[in-house]
Amino acid sequence: MTELRGIESVDPRELESQRALTAALWSTLKEQGVRDGTPGRIECYFFAKSDAHVTALVAAFPRWEHEIANSDNPLGRLSVHIISPAVHLSKEAFLELVDVAMIAAHESSCIFDGFQVDTSALQKRRWWKFW
Repeated sequence: MTELRGIESVDPRELESQRALTAALWSTLKEQGVRDGTPGRIECYFFAKSDAHVTALVAAFPRWEHEIANSDNPLGRLSVHIISPAVHLSKEAFLELVDVAMIAAHESSCIFDGFQVDTSALQKRRWWKFW
C-alpha cells in the first residue's frame, strides 16, 4: 500500500483507530461469506458542520452517489452518506479507502464515521445443488 498525499495531515491516533475498525469490519464480512473480489458497494459515513464542508467533501469523491440529511449528532449538523460504485471488495481496498476517507474528511473539515457494506445482495454459494 502506498502512502497517499495528505495522509501526514491526518491525526495518527484517529487514523490507526479507523484502520483497526476497518480491519474488524473486513473480518466480520469474511465471517458472513464475503471473499476477496466479491462485488459490492461501500457506504462511507461522514458528519459536516455546514453546506460548504459538504461541498468540499463530495468533490473528493467524483462520480460517487451521495445523500445528505440533517443530523442532531454533536459531530456535525449534517450527515453525509457517500456510496461507491460497484467495486471488488478486498481488505486492501478497504484499508486504502480508509486513508482516502480520512484525508478527504480532514481537508473538508468533516468527521469520518466509518464504513458499511450492504450484504443483503450477497448470496452465499451452496456447496450442494439439486438437479
